[in-house]
Amino acid sequence: MLHATNALPGQPGLFFQGDGPVNGGNGLVFGDGLRCCGTNVVRLQVVSSDPNGTALSTDSISSDGGVIPGDTRCYQFWYRDPSGGGVCGAGFNLSNSYKVGWQL
Repeated sequence: MLHATNALPGQPGLFFQGDGPVNGGNGLVFGDGLRCCGTNVVRLQVVSSDPNGTALSTDSISSDGGVIPGDTRCYQFWYRDPSGGGVCGAGFNLSNSYKVGWQL
């Protein structure tokens, strides 16, 4: 299960995975945030954040993402911000990313 916090409340977003970090782990500007996960990006699940800005995945990220023991993947949440209230006013932002090493 993936868990994102501090998203804009009540907005749709997308959990996604990548094989590795972007720009040596420094990320690249994307919307009002940084896209940190890249290479072979897989869209995992679209969910809406709750009234507190928390989003939870309900699908199996291991099967949806096609991971096997020994794989390492990067995960991030991309969400809408229709107010355009971010620094760049792009209408979307991203969570922090997490790197996960899969084991048995």
